[in-house]
Amino acid sequence: MTEIDTETHTAAPPRPRSRVPLALVVALCLAWLGLVAGLTAGALWLVPKDAGLAGGPMVLGYGLLGLIAGLVVAALLAWKAPHSVLRATALAAALLAVASLAFVGWRLLDLRTERRAAAGLDEPLPPPTGFRLEARIDESDGMRRFRTLTVDGDEWRAEWVAVGPEAAECEAQMIADEAEALLATLARVEALGDGFAASCVLPEGEAVYHLAHYAEGGAEPDWTIAGNRECLRDQPEVGELHRLLGAVVLDSLDGLRLDCDT
Repeated sequence: MTEIDTETHTAAPPRPRSRVPLALVVALCLAWLGLVAGLTAGALWLVPKDAGLAGGPMVLGYGLLGLIAGLVVAALLAWKAPHSVLRATALAAALLAVASLAFVGWRLLDLRTERRAAAGLDEPLPPPTGFRLEARIDESDGMRRFRTLTVDGDEWRAEWVAVGPEAAECEAQMIADEAEALLATLARVEALGDGFAASCVLPEGEAVYHLAHYAEGGAEPDWTIAGNRECLRDQPEVGELHRLLGAVVLDSLDGLRLDCDT
């Protein structure tokens, strides 16, 4: 009788489930949550209100500490936690990360709206008027705010060449208060007709402040001013117009409406 050897086949043990995808999800989500938690804690409680310019870097530092703490916790979970715990943590962390991301996006939009309101950009501008106002200040005025400036009365935008060695070209959207004040002052200047003080009608070499007003579609100015410091004093309407144009430049430096190219 021939003995037949039969081979017995045993099933291969199941491969362990990979932890890498779950570990990556946990690491990314916990790093983001740690960053948000650190920034929030720094801004609300840990950084003094009187920190001034140092406050921003200090808040960012707490955010980085939170991010590092999140990565450390994620590394410990990936190393020690059972697969089921790691999976549950990944799901919970992903949900929290999405929720916090939505909250951060909403808060940034809300802050931008608040800043626009504080800057006056949410107030409707006057209707387009079509005029163009050009101004120039000679460098003999050490307090000048711009070299040349143009106001577009259609789009209510101001464009100017800044003082300083770079001579940056800047533009800014005007706000309602600026546009309305400018219109009222222009009306008072135009009401003078030809009655400008002699200090406002000077030869080119003697004048420091130059203004030219162009009506809608006009190729030539309908009135011009070429004056000195006495002009601003003798003609209050011109002095106020000069002040308003300088204020447009100064006020736009601390807002959302300034755009400069060097």
